[in-house]
Amino acid sequence: MSILALMELSKILGKNARRMRKDRGLSQEDLAAKAELSQQQISKIEGGSQNVTLRSIAKLAKAFGVSDLTLLLPSDVEVRKKP
Repeated sequence: MSILALMELSKILGKNARRMRKDRGLSQEDLAAKAELSQQQISKIEGGSQNVTLRSIAKLAKAFGVSDLTLLLPSDVEVRKKP
């Protein structure tokens, strides 16, 4: 995967995290506590400047109650669960 593709994934993750946080009425501090991350990490993730580990993605997904994949897909792509 190219550096540009990784940068794009970071931006998508950041946008999704910010949108989901705001949709749920959470502050960055609230989300940080739920995800067991620091507020500074949340800020960097939302800004697309944090090199995020798979563990951090999993923590965010759990805090939001979504799949890991949902955080990494553009917001116009829908993830469907198998029946």
